[in-house]
Amino acid sequence: MNLLGEEGNIFAILGRATRLLKENDMIEEAKEMTRRVFASHNYYKALNIVSEYVETELSDPSTSREVVQRIVSRQGGKPIPIQFHRKLNCKEELLMASRDDEQARYKIERIIEVTKTEYQRLSNDFFLPRPYIADHWDDMWFDDEEECWHCIMIRTPNAKEALLVESEGFGYARYTALVQDQTQLKLEGIPIEQYREKTRSKER
Repeated sequence: MNLLGEEGNIFAILGRATRLLKENDMIEEAKEMTRRVFASHNYYKALNIVSEYVETELSDPSTSREVVQRIVSRQGGKPIPIQFHRKLNCKEELLMASRDDEQARYKIERIIEVTKTEYQRLSNDFFLPRPYIADHWDDMWFDDEEECWHCIMIRTPNAKEALLVESEGFGYARYTALVQDQTQLKLEGIPIEQYREKTRSKER
C-alpha cells in the first residue's frame, strides 16, 4: 500500500477530514470515506476521495500541506476558534491541533509585518529563532489573573491569515494561534513594525 506523498502520508489528512465529518454528524460518510481511502492503495487517489467528502476543491493535489490547509479552512463553514497551542513544530500541526469552541482571551500588543517568504519560513518551523520575536519578548506574556494572552501578530501585507505568538521569553514561537481572517479583528491603534531581513522600520 503506497499512501505516501511528496510531503507526508494520507493518514493525517484522513484523520482531519474524518473529524470534520463527525463534527457535522456525518458518521456514516466518515466510515465510508475511510474504507475507500484504504482500498485505494494510492496517495493521489486517496486525496481525491477525501476531496469528495470535505469539498477541498483540489486542482492539483500535490502536497499534504496544501490539502490540510484547504480542509481546515472549510471546517463545515465554521471559523476556527483562536486558541493558543504550545510548542508545535509548524503551521500544519497548528491547523490540525484539537480545539473546542471556546475562543481564547488575547490582546495583540504589536503587529509585525513580514514578507511572504519570511512568513512561510516561520510557518514551516515554529522553533526557528526569529529576531522580530526575540526583540519583542516584553510584548508577550500570559496574564494568569485575567487568563489573557498578550501576544504579537505576525502577518504579511494584504493577507487575511495571520499568526499570534506568545514566546514565553524565548526567541521563537513557543505558543501560537491561527487567525483565519484578521480583517474581522479590531486592530486600530496597535503599533505596526515592518520587518526585513537586513533593515527594519517602525511606524505608529
